[in-house]
Amino acid sequence: MPYIHPWRALRSTDVLDPIEMNTDFVPAAEKYGGRLNQHDFSQTVRSSLVLASQGYYIPRHVSVSVDPGWRHVLNDFPDAAPANRFRLQNDSSWQVVTSMTLTFNTGVSVLWIMGWLNYCSQTWNTSPFLDRMEPYLWHGLVYLTASKATATRAADVQFAIRVDGAIVDVTRTGAQGEDFLRFAAARPESPVGPGPAPIMEDWAHSMGPPLYPVRMTAAVPVQSGEHTVEIVARRTEKLDRIMARRAEDFINVLSRRLFVLEVPTIPQAGTASSVADVTTYEPEDVFSAASIAANRLNVVRAAYNDVQPGAVARGGFNHFHLPAALIHAGQTSIIPGSDQTSNDVYPGYNTSTVAGAKTNTVGWWPVEDGAGTNLRVLGPGGGAFDTTTRNSFIIVIGNLHVRAIRHILSTDESHNHFGAVAIGYRRSTAVDTIVGESEAHVNSFNPDQLSTVADRNIEADISVFWTLEVSGSLGYNIDYFQLYITQGDADSTATPSATEIVWLRGNLIVLQLRP
Repeated sequence: MPYIHPWRALRSTDVLDPIEMNTDFVPAAEKYGGRLNQHDFSQTVRSSLVLASQGYYIPRHVSVSVDPGWRHVLNDFPDAAPANRFRLQNDSSWQVVTSMTLTFNTGVSVLWIMGWLNYCSQTWNTSPFLDRMEPYLWHGLVYLTASKATATRAADVQFAIRVDGAIVDVTRTGAQGEDFLRFAAARPESPVGPGPAPIMEDWAHSMGPPLYPVRMTAAVPVQSGEHTVEIVARRTEKLDRIMARRAEDFINVLSRRLFVLEVPTIPQAGTASSVADVTTYEPEDVFSAASIAANRLNVVRAAYNDVQPGAVARGGFNHFHLPAALIHAGQTSIIPGSDQTSNDVYPGYNTSTVAGAKTNTVGWWPVEDGAGTNLRVLGPGGGAFDTTTRNSFIIVIGNLHVRAIRHILSTDESHNHFGAVAIGYRRSTAVDTIVGESEAHVNSFNPDQLSTVADRNIEADISVFWTLEVSGSLGYNIDYFQLYITQGDADSTATPSATEIVWLRGNLIVLQLRP
């Protein structure tokens, strides 16, 4: 029964007053009409509650899978026009990345948005700034080799999440807003001519590496109505660029994913209201056992003994009554005592070949700490994720600190050394699956700019992201999720030991949500 306490006790000597008589049952009847809340139910009600579809949240996602076309083969560079790529125009305006748009209606909600993509600055296999005697100027240095010119040229690309036409500023890659210029104070002498002049400088405002993954996330409150969420991108310009971009200089967006979890903040009414239909006393009404019991009190009692969904107020249950929104939440991390390396060779896009050893083998190697601990997340209770008997929505988020991608047999420095990180899982059928669309590719983008030495460390945070909607049985459970790593080299056909990838620490999160 609800917390409604009678303000009097009817006694045999009381004068019957219709107003006082009505207060004995009308408040309870009115409360039943859609006003029951968390104070009116015991925690034991959890076992009898039936959770409505999309009662907690509504997940939405879209994805595109793109093979970058890069292999461990001499002169096998990223494809200029791989299938399903998005080519970014060089006009400095925000452009919607193809297929990265979600449009839907909501109530008053918060949108948890996560976007992920892998981009490629298509400058391999060309030297556009060296022909026609057009050197590329980089902070006052003119590079005279194609390798250094292309390797040090920044991608100059920004990405962001846009909601209803407005950029979500916290998702914008880079530290700058719309204005790409800053001016130092005027000085008495100008380095380019007589008289005072402001000195224009470039500053951090965009992504620099030619090949890199990007993950953006935000929580955006919205009002009722239709909303559009999209991933957008644009090229930016730096002040030290002395010529227009050539046709060979463009950005491809490769594999990409957009995920939106709508979480209502004001619950929507999902059922028709329920009422305990009683009649109030009026002056001169006959008072009898039938009128007070059968026609009024018994009606209220019967309603409370069989509470219908419409009797509960919106938001009437809290976490004490409702089952957990998460089926399982798992997280693990590794912090090796020293750098870990592997020179296993990239087996090709969307290929689930797991290397048999950490060195000199073709395939993916599980990310580990060097002491036998893999970057792996198990299912509930250390068991498997149930993907055969229950529907769910699984979110996998990972980060790996890649220290370097380097040549180990010579002092060769080249942006043609690349590595890849991917999400994988072990089926209950003992089959390993590497998720191709989760592959995050990165190249060795930090060569020494003044001397011929081995590649410098890149100290890169490589992010991966994947979602899996389980609707019906997959035909197997998933024992665990984990990260895998591999590398390649387009400079030679040398053995796998010619190039290695170096990592230090990592983190992996797996969320299994109710459907």
